Order: sequence, then structure tokens, then C-alpha cells
Amino acid sequence: MRGDGALGTAVSLQGDVTGDGTDDLLAGATTAGAADEGVVYLFAGGASTGTWTLPTNQYASWTGSANGDLFGASISGVLDLDGDGRLDFAAAATGNDQGGSAAGKVYVLQAYP
Repeated sequence: MRGDGALGTAVSLQGDVTGDGTDDLLAGATTAGAADEGVVYLFAGGASTGTWTLPTNQYASWTGSANGDLFGASISGVLDLDGDGRLDFAAAATGNDQGGSAAGKVYVLQAYP
């Protein structure tokens, strides 16, 4: 996998987030994004071999909310919170300032359709 913005800060072979029957890969890039807010990328079929390039091979991506958020510092599977049969996941933004200076924030994100 190739990209920028500290890609691979966190990596999770998540399980089937996309609902296509194959495990998927989530990768955090804590300093990616237009304002270095951090991005989490989803790659469908993450257990396959080969080289992936951003943004060409990403299935989906989520971006932190502000400069310096460090979104994607860690990624973890949670549960199927919405009952759609796919895993939802959590991603940390350890530099988020909404709760105080660098207090951090955890986002719970729904599986991508």
C-alpha cells in the first residue's frame, strides 16, 4: 500500500465492513488530509495481495474534523451496532481539541454500504 500522511499509523484487518464476504483493511494516516487532520482509509478485500495506491484503490475514507486531530491514530472493530450484518468500527483522533487541548476523541463509524 502506498500513500502519504503517516499512512499505516494504525492498521486493522477489520473483518467484513463492506458486506461483500471478504475481510477488509482499515488504515490510518494521522497527518493526511487538506489540513493535516488525519484520514482513515478502507480497502475492500484487505487480505488480498498486491500493491494499492491512494486514492485509486480506496473503497472509502473518513477525515478528522480539524487540523492536528491525528485522526486514525488507532482503529478497532466494535460490534454490529446498526444490525446490518457488517462490523462498525471506532477510530481515535488523539489530538482533537473539542474537549480541551489535545483531549482526544473517539469516533464510532458505521460500515460503509
